[in-house]
Order: sequence, then C-alpha cells, then structure tokens
Amino acid sequence: MFKHKKLIIISASVIFFLTALTFYATKVLFPTLIKKIALEQAEKFLNRKVDIESIHFNWMRGLIVDNVIIYQKDTPNEVFAKFKRLSMAVLFIPGIKSHTLSFPSITIDQPSAHLIRTSESTWNFRDLLTPSLPSQSTNDKPSNIKIVLGAINIVAGKVRLDDFSKSPAWGELFDAINLKFSLSYNGITFD
Repeated sequence: MFKHKKLIIISASVIFFLTALTFYATKVLFPTLIKKIALEQAEKFLNRKVDIESIHFNWMRGLIVDNVIIYQKDTPNEVFAKFKRLSMAVLFIPGIKSHTLSFPSITIDQPSAHLIRTSESTWNFRDLLTPSLPSQSTNDKPSNIKIVLGAINIVAGKVRLDDFSKSPAWGELFDAINLKFSLSYNGITFD
C-alpha cells in the first residue's frame, strides 16, 4: 500500500513539474527571451529585417514559430519571404565529448517567396547565397554540438518569380508546392 502512495506522489510531482515548466516556457521564456534572441540572430545572419509574431513550445509538436516575415534587402518594406508556421521536433542528446541537437522533422506551413531578377546575374537573394557568418578568432574552439536533420516538409508553398532583366518583363506564380525531403544515412529522398 505504501509503494502505491509513493508512486502516486512521484507521478503527481512529475506531472506538476512538467506543467509548471510548460507554463513558464510558453508564457514567459519563449514569448520574450527566446523570441528576442531568435529575431536578433536571424537579422544578423540574413542581414535583413525580420519579423516573428510568436515562438512557443508544445510537447507533441515541439518548437513552433508563427508568422515569420523576411524583408527585401534593398527595400525593407517589401516582403521577400514569409511562412505561416514552422514547427520542429527537437531532441537534445548529451554526450561526453560532444552533444547532438537532432531535428527529426521540420514542417514549414504556407511558405512564400518573391524572387526578382533585375539583371542577367542579379537576383534579390544573391546576398543570401554567401551569408555573413560571425568571424571566429584562432582562439575560439569549434562547437561541440552536432546538428542532425531528419525530414523537411513544405506544405502549400508559393513562389512568385519576376524577371525585369529583359524587355518585356515577365512574371509567374508557382503555387500549391508540397515537398518532402527525408535525410538519412542512405541519402536524400524527395517527394
């Protein structure tokens, strides 16, 4: 009888702890601190203005980022790319000499991008092909965290392509784009 009471007390304590942790993470940590850090790092990495509506955590779906907008580099009031929701399962596997940060699945809902060609070799995403990475001094140690990706799903995507490099200019909209990339040791599968 005593063992059952002890098991009930431990189970209730674990449930209470997880509930309190979830409440703190979803109401305090993710909406303020994590969102601020993510916004600063995204703008620094992309060298563009970025807006994020919200970041929260769900035990079933993982980390969820809602309504992200990345603006054009030269015209920061115009949208370059956006997506309604990004959800990713996250697993952290600690190790002795190195750690693994695993993303078994990443789902991007309703992404859209506006690609503009202004000359034969100039596109509005050209600067993103060689992003500016933070410089590392010779004294900096390499990161001991390995990042592993499992699958990337793109649901209901759109791409607007405008070519102003020729006369007459033309444009095309590609919509209802659904893609799934599965990454494994055997290679990449694509649907």
